Amino acid sequence: MNRIKEVMVVDDDPTLLFLTQKFIEITGMVQTVLTITDGKLAFENILARHSTNNTLPEIIFLDINMQDWDGWRTLEELKLAGLLNQLCIYIFTSSANRADKETAKRFLPEENYIEKPISLEVLRAIFESYHNA
Repeated sequence: MNRIKEVMVVDDDPTLLFLTQKFIEITGMVQTVLTITDGKLAFENILARHSTNNTLPEIIFLDINMQDWDGWRTLEELKLAGLLNQLCIYIFTSSANRADKETAKRFLPEENYIEKPISLEVLRAIFESYHNA
């Protein structure tokens, strides 16, 4: 199986960011893990790469509850920029709030809503389904 070239993880919690990065690395299914601590920085990174025809991350794990730009704003800005449908994004959150799950459906398929902490089994399933898509 070919490895995924790049996964981006966007989360403002340094501990969860570190653990998620390590779990992704342990799967052995990803070449590069890019970690970003703010939704605005993630959006700017994606926008800059798109405008210069650079490769976009193949999968993005996006936290919704962040200090400055939260995941909702990031998704909205990606949608306004016409980039949302070009990306494989998973909402990655500790929120079990039913309203958050409903809001997520405006942007992404229901199965792309993942509650933290993420397990190795879930990561492997996501990566395998990405290859089979």
